[in-house]
Amino acid sequence: FTCGSDGNLSPASITCKATDQEKTCAKPTIAHASLTPDSATVKEGEKYTVKCSEGYKLKGDVSTVTCGSDGRLTYTTITCEKDSGVGRITLSTLLLAAVALLLN
Repeated sequence: FTCGSDGNLSPASITCKATDQEKTCAKPTIAHASLTPDSATVKEGEKYTVKCSEGYKLKGDVSTVTCGSDGRLTYTTITCEKDSGVGRITLSTLLLAAVALLLN
């Protein structure tokens, strides 16, 4: 068989056609965050997972962005905001309190 410049195979009863190119989405930039995978693009249906940098927390409950069939990322705005630490006791605070109790 021979594929002609018109996209047809010879003999004419068989044809060939170009396949659809795979859709990809470029890695977004999200301030104060890292994304996995580290690749510059992901394929249709694949996701980037967002992890906020130390001292920042995810605003809302969506932590992934998905590559859609149109080659665009589908997500609402994802942001990492400064973590105020309110309502959280750190390990160092607990250790200081324990030492203070032992010394008294």
